Amino acid sequence: MSYALTERSSVILNYNFNKVTYQPTQDIQTQNFQDYSTQSVSLVYQYLVSERTTLSNTVTGTMSAYTGSTNSDYKSLLYS
Repeated sequence: MSYALTERSSVILNYNFNKVTYQPTQDIQTQNFQDYSTQSVSLVYQYLVSERTTLSNTVTGTMSAYTGSTNSDYKSLLYS
């Protein structure tokens, strides 16, 4: 989603969701896979200084959640 604040400035908002669930099988090779989900959001601010120059700033946050057997669930949060 993007929105023009003025003639020279705009804001762009992005959202992404991804969920992966592996089906249990008897195959030994698939036992190492782990179910997970991720959500990420980014906010971009752009300002047109001149015809050739645009200032841009991006803020991004991502959360990942992994589920496994008991006592092996964990989450991570990344911000930049």
